[in-house]
Amino acid sequence: GEPIVLSAERRLDTDDRWLVVGAHRVQDGPNPPKLKIAINGKEQPEQDAPLFDRSHRDARPICFALPRSPATSDQSIELAVSQMPGNDETPLVWRCLTVSRTHPFLRCLFDEIDNAPNAASPLPLELFGEADPPVANIRTENAANWGSSHLYVPPDEPLRLAVKQPIAIRNVPNWGEFRFLRLAMRKPEGGKLQLVIQRVDPPTSVALVAGEKQPADENARVMWQQPLGKDWIVLTRDLYADLGECQIESITLQSLDDQPALFDHIYLSRGPGDFNGIPNAR
Repeated sequence: GEPIVLSAERRLDTDDRWLVVGAHRVQDGPNPPKLKIAINGKEQPEQDAPLFDRSHRDARPICFALPRSPATSDQSIELAVSQMPGNDETPLVWRCLTVSRTHPFLRCLFDEIDNAPNAASPLPLELFGEADPPVANIRTENAANWGSSHLYVPPDEPLRLAVKQPIAIRNVPNWGEFRFLRLAMRKPEGGKLQLVIQRVDPPTSVALVAGEKQPADENARVMWQQPLGKDWIVLTRDLYADLGECQIESITLQSLDDQPALFDHIYLSRGPGDFNGIPNAR
């Protein structure tokens, strides 16, 4: 059969960063239909149409980073999606072809990423993530978990990473809602550190502690009980298990002794598999 081609012209706001293609197949097969996406005439890597994922309330979209150019309120972009026929004639369900400011299933709070995403790391979009930490806390000495920069948190000087809009934590997340936290942490001189996650409603906080000894705060959750040292430790944490359904507005990074703590590679995702699209730890 012939391809089915959908095309559109979209006006971009200054914060629009992603092309979101909502199309999925309703049954599995050996030769699924494929989607070819072109942005301003430039073809992107061909994609298998996603299979509906019943662990979520909706199907997983296909996302591409939009070209990074000086954006104005009247900038427009040309989009084209070709549905290539598969041998098994699997039907597709179409939901949307749109642009978005945020990625629907992955949020970068801090990491050092190339400005131009590629096939190996298609998801991250900002150099240091949307939390926008102070320059004084971004260090390049010693080895980062990825790239050349990481976050340096001095003793007695917690670092608060805030987001522009509260982020929803859910048991079964929809697009733009999340459940899992990924981060890398390191304490070259040993000791303990913690994350304090601030909820909006109710306005309470939950502390997650890492280090060899039990936390002094009996209400804190232990996320790592082994010694911390010179090597990076990368953790994935289920925030729904820690917080329940809520909205969060910030994550505060803190050393719990007289030695600094280092952090890198901080993300939120809908499911653990969504982290596969970001760079791996060294």
